[in-house]
Amino acid sequence: MNVKKCISLLLSAAVAVLILSGCGGVDHSELAAKAVNEAQGNTVSVVFSADQDLARSLKDALNVTTSPGKLMNAIYDDDRLADRLEGGQLGIYTADSHLSPEEAARQMAQRVLVSLPGKQDEGCIAMVETFDGSYYAVALTWHHTLPPEIQYILSTL
Repeated sequence: MNVKKCISLLLSAAVAVLILSGCGGVDHSELAAKAVNEAQGNTVSVVFSADQDLARSLKDALNVTTSPGKLMNAIYDDDRLADRLEGGQLGIYTADSHLSPEEAARQMAQRVLVSLPGKQDEGCIAMVETFDGSYYAVALTWHHTLPPEIQYILSTL
């Protein structure tokens, strides 16, 4: 009798772990990178690539919260990304569950475009579909830095 209870408890725990590990959802980062690069047209100013570490960080954060502000904080706190995030700017984007992954990627790409002026020519993006079908994307870009001579001149003004 006790053996059956123990086995039942272990199986329940295993199912719970499997369910929770799937909360982050499906990775559509390659689709998001393609959409934002195509949305820029012939004058691509920032070339985006899919970033698996960023996608893992987003998935981990989505296991805890879906609040954009809290997602951003969780990603900034991720030690795996510490070096890349230095000097970078994150943008969090969402799309509703009634969209296909392609439509969600195109919708979020239009929002990302607004943030691109003044950014360096490379960026990273991750897009995840959650268990309920909602989409979350995070884009990482960096501002252009001025040459040291100009920074010095500006600091003396």
